[in-house]
Amino acid sequence: KGEDEDVEVIEKKELLLHFTNLGNIYTQTSSTLTTTHRGGKGSKIKIGDNEVITKTIADDNLGYLLLFSNKGKVYRSAIADLPVDAKINTAQMFEFEPGERITTITTLSRRETTDYFVFVTKNGMVKKTASSEYEMKKGKSLKAINLKDGDEVIAVHFINKEPIGILTFNGNFVIIDTEKINAIGRAAAGVCGIKLNDGDYVIDSKVTTGKYLVTATANGLVKKADIEEFPECTRGTKGKKISGVRKDDRVVKFLTLSQDCDIIVISTRGLIKIKSDELKVASRDATGVTGMKIPEGAKVVDLAKA
Repeated sequence: KGEDEDVEVIEKKELLLHFTNLGNIYTQTSSTLTTTHRGGKGSKIKIGDNEVITKTIADDNLGYLLLFSNKGKVYRSAIADLPVDAKINTAQMFEFEPGERITTITTLSRRETTDYFVFVTKNGMVKKTASSEYEMKKGKSLKAINLKDGDEVIAVHFINKEPIGILTFNGNFVIIDTEKINAIGRAAAGVCGIKLNDGDYVIDSKVTTGKYLVTATANGLVKKADIEEFPECTRGTKGKKISGVRKDDRVVKFLTLSQDCDIIVISTRGLIKIKSDELKVASRDATGVTGMKIPEGAKVVDLAKA
C-alpha cells in the first residue's frame, strides 16, 4: 500500500470484479469458475432485481481500482479493500456530489510502467494525458476529463504507445494509432476519435494488440477473427462494421488475444468460461457461433479474458 496507509501482508488472489447498472461491485475469485464447452448455460451470479452486469474486469487483489464518474472525475480504491464473494455499492466508498454516479471502472496494476491515460467517451472523443498528472491518494477524487453536456466516459486505457479499438452501438469499429494523438492536460476535452452517425454512440473500447479479435453479440454469438482484417484507421473516421449480425442482434463487446486462452462471456443472468481455441477463425463479415445459450429476456453484456 501507499506511504500514507498502514502496511499489511496480502495473499495474492485472482479476482473477477463485476460492476452493475445499480453501482454495485461484486467480487469473486476466478478459481471458483470451471471451464466448460461452448454452448452451455454457465454459472449464475447473485444479483438483485432489475440489476444487470455492465462491466467485468479480471485482475488480482494487489492492485488498485480506478472508478470514473459521469461528472468526469476519477476515484481510487485498493482492490484488497473490496469484500470477496460479496457486493459493495460505490456510494458507500466515496462522497459524491449531487447527481454524480460511477459509470465505468478499471484497474491499474503497474502504474509505473504506464506513460499515458487515454480516455474514450460516449460521443467518440479521445483524450491522451500523461499518467503523472493523475497522482492521487486513496478516497480522493480528481477531474479526469472535461466533458460536454450529454457525454460520459466509456473506457480508460493505460498505455505507452499501443493502438486502441473503438466500437459503436451500430457496430462501426475503428483501430487508431495513439502515437499520433498529442498528449494534453488533465482537464482538457480531447479530440474526435471516431465520427458518429446520427443516433449512434460508443459502447466499448479496448487496447488492440494481439493476433485475434473476438466479438460477442447480445444474443450470445461469439466470433474469432484475424486482427489483420482490421487495419488501423485515421482518427475521426466512421470505420467499418466489426462483424456480420443476424436480425434483431448486435455486437456488444470485443477483445483481442495474443494467443488462444480461456474467455468469459457475461450475460445479465450469469456467465460462462470457454476456450477460445474451440472457435475457428472466421471472416470479418461472419456472424459467429453460439458461445452461450441466452434465456428469454437476457442478453450478453460483456466479454473478458479469464
